[in-house]
Amino acid sequence: MMRCIAILVLGAAATGCSPPPPKEPVDLREARELLAKGLKPQAFERYANAYTDPNYAGRTDTLLRQGMSMILLELFQNGAPAFVAAAPPDIAESLRKRVPELRDPTGVDLLGKALEGFMHVLATTVEQPQHEVSAASVAWILRSKLENAALRRGGGGRKGFPELLQRRLLRECVAHYELFALVRAPAQSKRGPDRAAAALEELAADFAALAELPPTLPPAAAHWAARAKEAADAAKATRLRPGEVKLTSSIRATVDADVPAQLKLASEARDLAVRYSTGAEPLPLQVDAWETALRHIAPAREALAGDEDAFNTIKLALEKLEQLTQKAP
Repeated sequence: MMRCIAILVLGAAATGCSPPPPKEPVDLREARELLAKGLKPQAFERYANAYTDPNYAGRTDTLLRQGMSMILLELFQNGAPAFVAAAPPDIAESLRKRVPELRDPTGVDLLGKALEGFMHVLATTVEQPQHEVSAASVAWILRSKLENAALRRGGGGRKGFPELLQRRLLRECVAHYELFALVRAPAQSKRGPDRAAAALEELAADFAALAELPPTLPPAAAHWAARAKEAADAAKATRLRPGEVKLTSSIRATVDADVPAQLKLASEARDLAVRYSTGAEPLPLQVDAWETALRHIAPAREALAGDEDAFNTIKLALEKLEQLTQKAP
């Protein structure tokens, strides 16, 4: 099983002429200006109008998909769910009619639909500006879910090992998308290495926490301690030589897949893990296979309102990993 995080150092980064600034997929300048003036009701109206603009009818291009996802993300970031929940009925219903995801006062549906759109853009386009924006947006959404369990589908899960493991897997996804955004940023981008490096440092801390969990068996503790060192070394390399970061096949497998593809990869990893468990394969291979299944489900699950097979895989993988790595109570 390929390692999930690895930084390969190559020669000096190539230089060249800077391309023109990327074109905005949907013009949100007026809505953003209204927000800057503190005029949220008027800004939310502009966002809702853009989301249902008839000029976009019939278009299916990825640039528009990214723009629609950005509307949903910015509505969440600026408190639209709470605003709509407290607004007079006529205003609230007008906004909900145009943006159905605003019917959910928690904002989970807004984030889920935005996440699905950004993942689709990453899976179907090769344009660098779109890659940077969409990958950074996915990372922001997943990080928000890490910081607030109420924003996760199904909540935070059972405390202790299951919660820590699921946080670790979401953290790894954040690191993958941050690294992708860093590598795919066009020449004129101001994106630096700090966010990607910080995500790797946080991932290293999560691996270390799993290794140090009292019920963790020694072979599993050694495995996760090695992964913690790997992530910490990657963070250092990213800060020191950001222009030399290279994407691994594991990162590409995460970022290049939309929701259906993520679920397919999770199913394949689950089947491999089952074969490993019946063939007496070494513990690290078994753990990696189950964790890979969960890692692919992590972002896909957050983009879905519900998928029974995905939820069953999560339950099975958590049970198997607990059996493999934790002392019996």
